[in-house]
Amino acid sequence: MLALVYHMVSTTFAAASPEDFHALGNLSTGACIPMTNQNGVYTASLGIGTPPQMVRAVPDTGSYNLVVTSTMCDTHACRTHMRYNIKSSTSFEAQGNATYTLSYGQGDVVVKDALETVTFFPTLTGEGAIASHHHVDVQLIQEQQLMHFAGAAFDSILGLGKRNDNGMHHSAFLSDMGVNEFTVCLGGLNVFGDGMGGRLEVMRELDVGSPYLQLTTFGHYAWGTPVTYIGVSGAVVPIVPVPLSDSYTYLESAETAKATVLAAEAASAQGGRHKAMQGGRRKAMMHAGRGGTLHPVKLREDEVRLDDKKAAVLSEVVQCSDEAPCAAIVDSGTTLLTFPTDVYNRLLAEVEAGCTTQTNCLQHLEESDTCDGPYYEALPDLTITVGGQSLTVRKEIYMGAVDVDVPVPSPAPDDPDEIHSMHRHVQGVACLPLFDTMDDQTQYGPLLILGMPFLRAYATRFDRTTGGMAVAQVPAGTDLCNQCASTRRVHSVAMQAQRQQSHQGHSQRLGPLKVSEVRGPNLVGLQKKGEKTVFL
Repeated sequence: MLALVYHMVSTTFAAASPEDFHALGNLSTGACIPMTNQNGVYTASLGIGTPPQMVRAVPDTGSYNLVVTSTMCDTHACRTHMRYNIKSSTSFEAQGNATYTLSYGQGDVVVKDALETVTFFPTLTGEGAIASHHHVDVQLIQEQQLMHFAGAAFDSILGLGKRNDNGMHHSAFLSDMGVNEFTVCLGGLNVFGDGMGGRLEVMRELDVGSPYLQLTTFGHYAWGTPVTYIGVSGAVVPIVPVPLSDSYTYLESAETAKATVLAAEAASAQGGRHKAMQGGRRKAMMHAGRGGTLHPVKLREDEVRLDDKKAAVLSEVVQCSDEAPCAAIVDSGTTLLTFPTDVYNRLLAEVEAGCTTQTNCLQHLEESDTCDGPYYEALPDLTITVGGQSLTVRKEIYMGAVDVDVPVPSPAPDDPDEIHSMHRHVQGVACLPLFDTMDDQTQYGPLLILGMPFLRAYATRFDRTTGGMAVAQVPAGTDLCNQCASTRRVHSVAMQAQRQQSHQGHSQRLGPLKVSEVRGPNLVGLQKKGEKTVFL
């Protein structure tokens, strides 16, 4: 599936005169900023400069700057985006000639600092401005090395981080805007339309009908909180190899997660057809990272040999418990939920074990291009204890139809004795858990990222004054987080038509998530050179 591509240098709307924008209030007085859902990538509509040049900005709680694609970047990837042009703005002010490198999980960007007018709109039409602020510190992209950036569904990164400075001797974006509190709530994956998909409530709390639960928090740079449990309540997973037919062993539990890796290495050493089949399946996982479903390695008993040193590794499996908590970042700029590899393997095994009315649920769903049917309905809820609160994450939240590279058999070899082991790959869609792995360590424990799926399950309030966070569960079926009240009238006719179409049995198929388009949090400045610990 191809991402939506905008082939344009810049888009300027002269919907109002400069005097009109000076008359607008700024975000410090409170506002609801609509977010548009484009296959799981949520963006706000911003106008940069005077008159405003429209860009799509990812609200990112993992960074601090407003980073904008500009015409100074003339690579093919940049040209596929809405780009800001300094020559088309009367309010542009240069901030010297220095350039800075910002590092994101998806790659680096080289930026130049500038002051500009920033205006928020409900949609990309550039009409009905919500708020405007002048002399805002903006970082203009001059060079970029972001993976999968060409044609990605965003042009700008809207930093909503915790810090008051941006690491470049200037105020952070939210400090410039006078914003000390905001709430992020993302709507359903099947909600589409300009200005529809999510909402960013600034300087006020969004009432979703559930109470807000205060989380225990930590971290100077990031929105951090401890995680002391994540799994499927009541799921029973074997903790020792379980004999199967043909003298094979199934390694699938958290306690044997390390053994699974070692077993996979043993299989690789053996070579042959099994190695290629396993490699092909692994290739079928999300090309954005290491996410996907768990396919435990099947080996004969005599192929698994753990010496004392390797066996000792099993005692170091990451659990995220009261005794050894993990450290989570709540990040609106990441499309997935990321876990340490040990937790990832255990979680997938528990999801499979919790699928009590069917067998091999995840494997069957991986072979489906939609998330529905008996195997999907049998999936259990997840429980996560985060910041001292026990929270539930439904299957509708943690599963999704995702773009993947699907392995297909290559033509049979001419030599009949040659093992038919090679695969080619085609682009396709699979129903997969929205999980990925990240094995980073913080001063508070192993790192997790609670990305966009978490924000679809829980409206999250961020307080930059106290560093606090609170969450409120979004009731299933509600449309409160789909759009701001101010845009409901604009889209009411379209939504009514969509509902009628659904009632007639012609519901639209959800497009696959573009999980590769949005990266993990901005950890620049958090990890000191030569050290392996990420400082939150």
